This record gives sequence, structure tokens and C-alpha cells, in this order.
Amino acid sequence: MYLGPPIDDPAILEALPPELASLLQRANGYVAYDGGLHVRGACHEPEWHSLRAAWHGPRAIHRLFPAVRPHDIPFGEDALGHQFVLRAGIVHRLDAEPAISHRLKSISRISMPLYAQIRSGICRCSLSHVSARREDYWSPVSS
Repeated sequence: MYLGPPIDDPAILEALPPELASLLQRANGYVAYDGGLHVRGACHEPEWHSLRAAWHGPRAIHRLFPAVRPHDIPFGEDALGHQFVLRAGIVHRLDAEPAISHRLKSISRISMPLYAQIRSGICRCSLSHVSARREDYWSPVSS
């Protein structure tokens, strides 16, 4: 398991919801499950691990995928490149496969600790696609 370096970007923590900031203060991001889950950290380097780079940098997730907006927090990704983003208290997964047209799937509302939610969201595979219209990309998916 990779654990992120010491926090060298404390300013990014102030822009995060308290639950995510608290998670990063305990472990400044990590790669777990034999590379299956990467949670980005509050650091400038390495850039591949930097939440700031993924959120605000020149190759920010919102610049690469039209379904992601600048205020969405791209806090993680899985081994296949699917991105996990936080918007308005809901964790979404962006399918990075071109055949899926970069649609987003709602994982669940934040009603438990974010760490537990990420773990349970990774294991849950019965999510359906949202509408292909841009304005519907972020609509929660009912189970």
C-alpha cells in the first residue's frame, strides 16, 4: 500500500468538506487494494498524487471530461482510470472508457464516513447509467 507524502498543500484542505479533509489529515492519500483505489493527497508532488493538480491544474479532470465541473472535487480513481468526484455531498464515478461516453454514476449520498463510503462504493457494481444529456450527467441514480 502506498501512503502519500507529508502534507505540503494545507491550503487545499481548507477548500474540502470536513470529512474529506479529516481523511487526508490522517493519511495524505493512498493507493490501496493492490492498486485498485487511489485517493489523492494534499501535496504538490508527486503530481500524479496531487489533489490540487487533478482539481485545478492544467490537466485537471474537469478540463479533460465535460461531465465534470470546476467545483467538483476529483478525490480519487480506480485502477481502470474511472474517476471518483464529490459534488454537493454525493460521490460520483466517471467512467473513463470511451465506449461509455464519459458518463457519471452516482455512488451514494454521504451518510457514513467518506472512507467507508469509498470502500463500499468500490464493491458495489449494480449501478445503472444516467442519461446521456449533459444536464443530466450528475442526476442521482436511484437504486
